[in-house]
Amino acid sequence: AVTKNLDELKIGLAAEAVYNEFWHNFCDKYIESAKTGKISAVELKRGLEAYLKMLHPFMPFVTEACWAELGNKTLLISEKWPSFAEATEG
Repeated sequence: AVTKNLDELKIGLAAEAVYNEFWHNFCDKYIESAKTGKISAVELKRGLEAYLKMLHPFMPFVTEACWAELGNKTLLISEKWPSFAEATEG
């Protein structure tokens, strides 16, 4: 939905879609699953990285700072746009 809305220049809808997915899936489900050991820290990090890529067009400075804090040596802006599977693994 994020990619489709960005391609159609529906910036507000794209931002809303990525926010809802990040908040309701990653923060509510994935983090809680990691706390109980249902998913690994590696999988959680991979999901966070995918969401940072999707959030980057809307908040570039914050996402670049988070990307660097995760230990990545490259700039986030130079990374490939994530697929749906990357964001929903775990």
